[in-house]
Amino acid sequence: MFSVKTYFSKIPRLTRHFSTTPFRLNLSDKVFLTDKYDKFTFNQIFNLSNKLSQNLSNHYEKSDLNGEKIAVLCSNNYTYLISCLAVWMSNGVPLGINKNYPNNLIEYFINDSKCKLVINGITGQETNSHELNTLLDKNKVINLELNESTFYKEIPQTLVSNPYEKIQNLLNLDEMRQKEGIILYTSGTSGPPKGVVLTRSNILRTIETLVDAWKISSNDSLLHVLPLNHVHGLIYCLLTYLYAGCHVDMLPKFDAQKVWHKLLDKNNGINTFMGVPTVYVQLVNYYLNDLELQKKYPVDYIKEIFRSKIRLIVSGSAPLNVKTHREWDEITGYKILERYGMTEIGLGLSNPYIESGDRKRVAGAVGRPYGNTRVRIVEPNEDLDSKHVLVESGPDDDKFFEKSEFLFGELQVKGDMVFREYLNKPLQTKETFSDDGWFKTGDTAEFLKDQKIYKLIGRTSVDVIKSGGYKISALDIEKELLGHEMIDDVAVMGLKDPVWGQKIFALIVLKDVLKNKFNLDEFKAWCKRRLPKQSVPKLVKIIQKMPRNQLGKVNKKELIKIYEQEYNSKE
Repeated sequence: MFSVKTYFSKIPRLTRHFSTTPFRLNLSDKVFLTDKYDKFTFNQIFNLSNKLSQNLSNHYEKSDLNGEKIAVLCSNNYTYLISCLAVWMSNGVPLGINKNYPNNLIEYFINDSKCKLVINGITGQETNSHELNTLLDKNKVINLELNESTFYKEIPQTLVSNPYEKIQNLLNLDEMRQKEGIILYTSGTSGPPKGVVLTRSNILRTIETLVDAWKISSNDSLLHVLPLNHVHGLIYCLLTYLYAGCHVDMLPKFDAQKVWHKLLDKNNGINTFMGVPTVYVQLVNYYLNDLELQKKYPVDYIKEIFRSKIRLIVSGSAPLNVKTHREWDEITGYKILERYGMTEIGLGLSNPYIESGDRKRVAGAVGRPYGNTRVRIVEPNEDLDSKHVLVESGPDDDKFFEKSEFLFGELQVKGDMVFREYLNKPLQTKETFSDDGWFKTGDTAEFLKDQKIYKLIGRTSVDVIKSGGYKISALDIEKELLGHEMIDDVAVMGLKDPVWGQKIFALIVLKDVLKNKFNLDEFKAWCKRRLPKQSVPKLVKIIQKMPRNQLGKVNKKELIKIYEQEYNSKE
């Protein structure tokens, strides 16, 4: 029988990574989180979480939630963190939802997960509160409103013995590890979003691997700008830095101007930043287009600041185009560390934190596995399973099953960070694992023998274009096209063609100020100078705005159907 008091009383089982500096420090009064409201110490975080756990039990009318799914519908501030911790304290499972999602998507998540209670962060200024309350009432879901602007002021800050260790116990204790830890939904580009069930052990192993791979310590201070309903923002950033005893400076949302000012502030201690490719594109463009910012922070000054205070800059969740990688290096003098992961697998691959010998950060590549993770490339065929493995790698070894220099196929992953299941979807869970237990990512990758690293080619179903006998990466073309001065956004796809197999099709959004200057013939000539002949788009369409689903992702499968029909009707 679970007891809420269990983790209060037991001495934590110290892990290899957490048994050093943080445990020798008294972290009770150390500020862990700085957000728009206040500065929160580890002691305050524990107290607020504990009080919310009591409120949760009162609303639910039982102290042990016994694995019930509790939706966390809060903004990027302290409330999201204490909600997750409070649900764990009550033996429940937090379900991460973005506060800005439309109500119909929130309803889908609630019904799909069979959630019966929502922790609803409010400010009193919401414009859709009536619609959301109606939705929750209709679905008979308890609405626990959490006033984010006042809750932290109302709770007495009792001094707690070892609050940091008590928070760690929520993952560390043996009896906690196999419990469901959190549910995060996929982006829904290949069908309805699926709830990924991560155990507390999955989360702990991801944290330990990140701490080891990127040498994270209690001396680190992270600037946080990512959404908390995503594995990158919640686990890689917030929970990892919580469990490593660090400091996090959290913005309500990404703001290029604020990020530059915080990164370049000599006195705030921020030495770490993580983003997605779009963040770095916007940061680079903001700097290059803002003469006042350039005057205040010339490149030589920025490079000096980065040398003196910045330890780690990471990009993930999607491939970073080489142009942005180079421009960031030219502005800051820092080579971005790229990594590869998915909600389902934690940290799959990463470029090295410390470059040495044959371990280098390579723009456009995603590195090698870390921890106890192993990856392999399986030859693409009609049955992408364990039939023909080309190469398999661990952190320090590579096994080759083919003599070919060209090792290209589906990327599969195995290890302790890999998720347990898709929520309430046993058939889809079974289908996504090979017959010998490897998770089939659905991504195509290439192993580069000379550098001993992996390069992501794209989603197997839509990003590998078969044209004229070539297998072409849509992502490689997109990275190059984003280097064109007039292009703001692009999606490259293969459309069926009786002669070529597939024709390369580029869907392009132009920058507003340059729309009238775009010339298609000049653009194609530009492409021919920069791309292999077989990779030059044969079809180009200019649109006003890139179609994205409710989770902000481009659904190429749907776009292919639309534009195949459009172009076939013209022929």
